[in-house]
Formats: sequence, structure tokens, C-alpha cells
Amino acid sequence: MIKFPFFTKKKKKEEQKNNTKQQKKHHKTQKKTKFIIEKRFLLSCDLNLLFTLIIKRIDGFENFLRKIFIPYNSKFPINFRSTKNSLNPIQESTNYYISVKMISKGKEICDEQKTRFQIYSEIGEWNELIQFPISIQNCPLDSIIVFSIYHIFPKRPKILLTQANIPMFDYNLKLKSGNYILPFQHQINSHKYLDTESLIETNPKNSNSLIYISNLKNQHFANSQFFSDEKPIFELNKLTKNKIKEIKSKLEDSNVFLNVEFQNFYLNNEKIEVYYSPTSDIKMKEKEQNYHFEPTTNTEKINENNNEDNNELIEDSSFFCVYDPENSKENPVELKNRKIIGILDRNFIKGSVNVTLKPNIKQSQQIAEIISASPLYILTDKDKNLLFTFRHSLIQNKKALTKFLKCVDFTDPEEEEYISKFIENWKEVDVEDCIELLTSRFKSEIVRKFSIKHLSKIKNSELLNYMLQLVSAIRHEKNPLESDLKRFLINKAINNSKIANYLYWYLNVETEDSVFGRTFKKILDQFEQEMHENRPDIYSILMKQKTFIRDLVEINNSLKSMNIKREQKIIRLKEFLSQKGKYSDLSSFEELVLPLDPSYKIIGIDNKKVKIFRSSMQPLGLELKISTEKEKEKEKEKDLIQKIYYGILFKSGDDLRQDQFVMQIINLMDKLLKKQNLDLELTPYKILAISSSVGMIEKVPNVCPLSEIIKNGKIIDWLKKNEKNLIPNSKNRIKEEVIEKYTKSCAGYCVITYILGIGDRHLDNILLTSDGHLLHIDFGFILGRDPMPFPPPFKLTSEMIEPMGGKKGEHFNNFKNYCTTAYNILRKSTNLFLNLFSMMIGANIPDLSRNDDCLLKIQERMGSNLSEQESKYFFLKLIEKSLSSFGSKLTDTKREYFSFLRD
Repeated sequence: MIKFPFFTKKKKKEEQKNNTKQQKKHHKTQKKTKFIIEKRFLLSCDLNLLFTLIIKRIDGFENFLRKIFIPYNSKFPINFRSTKNSLNPIQESTNYYISVKMISKGKEICDEQKTRFQIYSEIGEWNELIQFPISIQNCPLDSIIVFSIYHIFPKRPKILLTQANIPMFDYNLKLKSGNYILPFQHQINSHKYLDTESLIETNPKNSNSLIYISNLKNQHFANSQFFSDEKPIFELNKLTKNKIKEIKSKLEDSNVFLNVEFQNFYLNNEKIEVYYSPTSDIKMKEKEQNYHFEPTTNTEKINENNNEDNNELIEDSSFFCVYDPENSKENPVELKNRKIIGILDRNFIKGSVNVTLKPNIKQSQQIAEIISASPLYILTDKDKNLLFTFRHSLIQNKKALTKFLKCVDFTDPEEEEYISKFIENWKEVDVEDCIELLTSRFKSEIVRKFSIKHLSKIKNSELLNYMLQLVSAIRHEKNPLESDLKRFLINKAINNSKIANYLYWYLNVETEDSVFGRTFKKILDQFEQEMHENRPDIYSILMKQKTFIRDLVEINNSLKSMNIKREQKIIRLKEFLSQKGKYSDLSSFEELVLPLDPSYKIIGIDNKKVKIFRSSMQPLGLELKISTEKEKEKEKEKDLIQKIYYGILFKSGDDLRQDQFVMQIINLMDKLLKKQNLDLELTPYKILAISSSVGMIEKVPNVCPLSEIIKNGKIIDWLKKNEKNLIPNSKNRIKEEVIEKYTKSCAGYCVITYILGIGDRHLDNILLTSDGHLLHIDFGFILGRDPMPFPPPFKLTSEMIEPMGGKKGEHFNNFKNYCTTAYNILRKSTNLFLNLFSMMIGANIPDLSRNDDCLLKIQERMGSNLSEQESKYFFLKLIEKSLSSFGSKLTDTKREYFSFLRD
């Protein structure tokens, strides 16, 4: 048979054309019917990472300075090339720095961060990493990052030059990432914090052009790793560079721009976005885990015939995020499920509830994480369901009670009755958990009664550590006048004179509360009546104390009203207390229990040793004579060194409630450290607030402010003046134990002042005793509030570490070890301190009442998200930062200058 090749080739071509047409049709139908339904992203609530950014550079700063400083100094014209002018903004002796704040609802939500100082010639390039002490999961949705440039003249206050800002989340609730160019505003009207709404409208006219530049750069640097040393894979091409130059050339010469880079996040080497969410059921367990987003659009169609190709996305599909306001609320299905389980358990239906049910390994880990979480942690529906399901296995875990009770719906009478019987079988509960059950987070009378039942088992000496908080917690009771907590405290006071002393004066302070004052006044009257009936001896002591304090207030007020010098007022005070004086009864009287310290009985005031201190309130310095009979008893007990006088500062017109609270926390921290065999030689002295304007403070004997010591020489030389500190028969050599006391006490107060955020630290309110004990006084600023500029984490200067041998000394190494060890010990009691602060929020403590995020600040300073090793390195960095603090040196120089003017 003859074959025709031409025909066969033509036929093959036609067959190939038909096949390609069929493949294109099949491909088009596949494209229209198949796409991926996954979108990788993260939720902000799952990121327990500190918010971080990089300040890269500033453009156009020189022209801006020329424009802003000429009107500022119109009366004194500036020659910019002259270096003699003290207000010359470009001279080498002036410094600039950038302050970065995170603001929400017009308030700072964490500590302000500052860059290093730069002179004018170096101000272009910055390249500095800024890390906020707040995790991304705790950042509110309306958070705004505010950048402020400050200018510091020598011996002059800082000047705010300009500000820029950027929201942390965009309008799609997406966390900002990548590079941004921010314009600075020209005029600053005030130095106060700006509201969130006003911050959004501060960008100049050319903000759209700047956003376009940022987008151009982000497109090319999208694959660059954040904070890596490697250069980006893609560099800006010529077209992009030319476009940026063209846009910048059109902008005004006087504009200033800040280049900032926000953090990028990667999962499996792929960049993913972060979206805001207040709560989430998604838990990020491993880095390799994939996060999926399933859109619910009407155009979703999946090709069921071919499941392998379901990983392609339609080209015109779009992704958007919608905020669900009910996402953080409790799921009614989960709540109903827990109630059904509780009903079955209450009715004891056979086989319906397995009492011996125990969690598997994974569930046990989840339960352990929930139990170890902070008291501020809000349980999710899954958390509540997990704890309620395995509640019978939690009875032996005393730490699980507070978290389990958060799963209970106490509005249901049947469930509340069931829980009241169920928790009776719970293992013994710790004191810190009992205190948490008395906070405002637990309103149920059953829970509070359970807490009081366990508190009644602790010793009276331990109960005194928490008396201040227990009295304040009465305001959280449903019916304070008939509450079990009130009854418990009065019963304890009837059986113990010390508890009665402090309860009386703590209640007396609370009677001035604007909301609960009348309630506390009724409780105080009831307490006096019961003490009069059951313990007339203690009642008479309290009434004598009341008369004694009233006389001291009259003396102080009459002296303040006199328009004479302080020396003459001291003479008048001695006349008042003399035998022929108006208040001669105070120089000698029958034994009286000292309200400040009930372990002492006083018999009078020595009028020859009285003082009036230099202060606006003119506090009285009094030496109280101690009963000799009491001293003989103490010598027999061998618990205290014999004292003849008890020195006090009596203040009228000053609120000591905050100082009293801080000293109580310091005293508790000292006991916790000693419990772990770490005695840091702290000196917690007594403070008692009699009312909102009257109080007493114990005087620490043989002390001198560090400012006075350093002014006249070195600390080590001052300690050598005390012969007891010297080694016998040596050439003026000091004992090692004295240096060790100084080192330990300095370390202890560095840790404590950092945790409590005590501000206004200067060398005048840091004292040193003659035997080497260092201590702090005056706690008017706490929780990071500080009137001084650029405050350090805590007060530590080169003069203070000089007795330790400087930075290279052996004692300084011991100092760092004491700091890190004490910090890690106190971190273990974070929940206790959070609960104590929580109970005092309504007690009119100034810095607690004006600070909405005080508990979060304590939690941050405790480093709850750090391991033990990480916290060690973290505190070592704080030591270095405090030693090199510019603000600390500036404060000391300023106070020394004003002290010189006064003298």
C-alpha cells in the first residue's frame, strides 16, 4: 500500500490543533471553578514579643532648624556659624535625641524610649533599634507611635522641636511592617500628650507623596529580613530611584522626614501579616504550624472532580479582615455545656460523669499553662471548658482554685450552691490565692467566705503583713457592714492588741473616702463599741492614742501659723513641752502604746531633743522616752537591742498613705528574701498614716544623706570615721563586713526601687547609716512616674559603687550577683504583689488612682515573660544603663547647684 506523507502530516497538525483547543478550554473552566481558600496570617494576641522598630535616618533637618530657630530667637538673632552663642542649635556642644512614645486614648501605655544623643554633624544617620517594654499582644487597637525630636542646650531645659506619628495598626486592622517615611509637623503648641484623634491629623500636605515613596521601597525590600546584617536581595532600580528623587524635589525644603522600619514576621521563610485581635482561640505552638483563613464569599466553588489542584487562587479574589466585637465574649454553647455537666454532676446520675477522668499529656500541659498564668489573664471559652471538665483532678492542686472559680457562673443559684460544696474538698490554699479571692474580681459571698476561712488559719504575725489590704478589701463586699471579712478582722482585733492598734488607724483613714467613707465610719463605730464591751483595756489605750495625736496636731499647726524663723519655732516648741508650758502633759505621762509601733510603750517626750525640719510642712522631730519596764522585758526576750528613745517624724498637712503602702511592700519583700536565705541588710522603717493629712514616720538613727557625704569627700572615708567599722590595730583599714553590708543594701534597694518604679531618686533621699546600711526615703512617685528628666531604671552612680572597688572590684561582682538573685526570687511572687496592688486600687493611693495600667506596669517590671537566665541578663543591662544615665547626672548637678544657691 502506498502512503502519502503530505496527507499524514496535515492530518497530524489538525489533530494537534484540536488537542490544544480542548486543553485551553479545560484550563479555563478549571481557573473559574478552583482556587485556594487559605491565607497565612498571625493574630496580635498570639505574639508575646516586645514591639520593636528601627529609627534609620532623618532628612532635611538643617533647613528645618534654620526655619524654626530664627523665629524662636527673634529677640536675639543667631549667627549659625558662630560657636559662641549659647543658643546656637548647630554647635558641637548641643545634643539632639529622639523620644519614642506609645500612646492610646491620650495616655502613655508604657515607658518612654529614648535614642542616644547625637551632635548636629552626626544627626543624619541614626540606625538605632527601639524596643518597647510591652508585648504586641497587649497593644490596644488605637495605639499610636509618636516620635519627638528634642534639643538640649548646656545648662538649659530641653526644647521640643518637632513631632511625627504613625498608627500602629492600619484601617484594615493590620500591624504596620516594613519601611515608612514620616513627615514631622512644624509647630508644636504644647508639651502635653496629644489625643489619638488629633494625632492622626498632624501630617503635612505632602503625606500622600511620602506614602507613595514608602510603598515603592517596601515593594523592593519586601524579601529583606528584619534586623539582619545581610543586604536586601533586591535593590532599588533606576526608575524607582528617579521617581523618589522627583517626588522629594517637589516637597518643601523646610520639611523634615523620618525613615523608620517596622518589624516583619516570617513563617516557613514566607512573610506573613499580623492582624489585631483582643482574644483568640488560635495558639501558636510551633513555628512550623500553618495558619489558614477561609473566606466566606458567594463565589466560592470547589472543583470536586480534581482535589489535587485546589491550591490556586482566583486572580480577582480579594482578602479583607472584619473585626468581630463578640469575639472576646463567652460562647453561650460552651457555657450551656458546662452547666449541663454541672447539673449531671449535682444530680449524681450514674455513669453520666466520670469523677476519675484525668487529662492526657497535651491537656495536662495546657492546664499547667493556664494555672501558672497571671491573675490578670482572661480565660477563653476553651480554657474554661478544659478546667471545668477536669475539675475533679484539680482538687489536689492548691494553685488551680482561683482559675477554676473564674469558670463558674455565680449568677446561677444552683451552680453557686454546687460550687460551695465542691470547693470544700479542695486542698489547702496559699495566702496569695486567698488574697486574690478577696479582690474585686470575685464578688460571690461563698468564695469570699471560703477565703476568710483559710486566712483564719495563718498566724497573727503573718496576718499583720496584709492588714492594710484586708481593710481596703471591705469596700469590695456586697454588704460591707454585715460582711464576714469585717467580722473576721474585729474578732482578730479583740484577741490581739497589735491587730487592734493597726485596724483602728487603718479604718480611721478610710473614713475620709469620698465613696465608702460613711460605711467605714459605721464600721469604726461598731469596732469601738465592741472593744469597749469586750476589751476595755485596749479601748482605753486607743482613746489615749487619739488624744496624744490630737495634741501633736495642735502643736504643729500653731507653729506653722507663726511668722517667725525655724530656730525661733524650735525654741517655742521646747517651751510648749516644758513643765510650765501649754502642753506640759506631753513631757511626762503614764505608759502609752506607741501607735506607730505597738511593741513599744512610751512615757513622754524629751523637750530638749525636739527639732523642726526644713520642709514646707515643717515636720516635728520628736524623741519619745521608752518605758524602762518594757525594756527589761525585751532584754529578757533578747529580741531587740535596748533603746532609751524612739525617734519619730510627726507630719501634719502631708498625705503618707502612699509612703505607708510602699514601705509595707518593701517590708514584705525583705521577708520573702530572708525566707530564701538572702539577707540584703535592708532597713524597713515604720510609717503610719493617721488620716489623709497626718502621719508618723520612724527616724532611723545615725544617718546622713549621700549628697552631703559625697560633697565632703568619698563614701568610704565617711564610713572610716566610725571607729567600730575599722579593723583593730590596723592602719585605718575598714572591715569587710561593713563593705558587705553596704553592697547588699545597695543591691536590695536597686531591685526594689526598679520593681516598684520609684521615682524622684536623688542623693538627698538616699541615706547611709554609720555602720554601712544604705536606705531610701520619700516615696511620692511610684510606678514609673518621675518629675526628673531622663530618669534611669534605678539610682546608681559611680560614687555609689566606689566603696565596692569600682566596676572591676570584687564587691561590685557580688553586687551584681545579689541584684540578679534577688530579682529572680521576687519574680516568683509576682502574683502576690499583683493581688496586693489590685486590692489597693480603690484606697486613694495617689499613683494608683491616677494610673489605669498600674497592674500591667508591675507585671512588666517583674519580667513575667522572661526565663530565669534571661531576667539575669536583663537586670545586668539595667545596671549598666543606670550607671551611664545622663539624666541621673543632670539631676544631681541641678540639685547641687540649687543647694549652693540656698547656702
